[in-house]
Amino acid sequence: HGSEAAGTSSHLLHNRDADLVMDMGDVSSSQRVEDLLGVCVDSKRSGDLLYGARRFDEAAGTFSAAAQRLEEVDSEVDGEQRRKTRVLRVILLQSQAASLAKLEDFAAAVEVCGRALELDPGASKVLLRRALCHLGSGDIPAATRDLVGLQRMPAGDRGGGGGLRQSKT
Repeated sequence: HGSEAAGTSSHLLHNRDADLVMDMGDVSSSQRVEDLLGVCVDSKRSGDLLYGARRFDEAAGTFSAAAQRLEEVDSEVDGEQRRKTRVLRVILLQSQAASLAKLEDFAAAVEVCGRALELDPGASKVLLRRALCHLGSGDIPAATRDLVGLQRMPAGDRGGGGGLRQSKT
């Protein structure tokens, strides 16, 4: 399709930008990671536009690629940079799960939510999304477990997901 080609070129552009950032040998590792964070934020915006245009498959791919890039640098960072990369990964994974849910690929969405919850067990929005995906796939017991888990979260955490700013998608 034409729309798939457009999304693929957007996805490839961001991958190429990420590759360029990581290949910058004369720049400090810290600066490369900061630059990569910027590229991944741009990918998030592109994915949001694709999601808004109801191009959910392309959006899911864009979010996934950016989250993967951040996962690849996880061992290179610590402290504040690790916190930033993990916050952004949770946001990207949550957005990927939302896109997959729109495609009714509930099993994949549940798996992606699980990866996000490994990074931030207090991400209430992700836990709610996973519960809804369990419902969508007909797994009532799993949905119930997630909803009970959500209910048990401290009241302050239920709004935004463990203190992390969550995206709209």
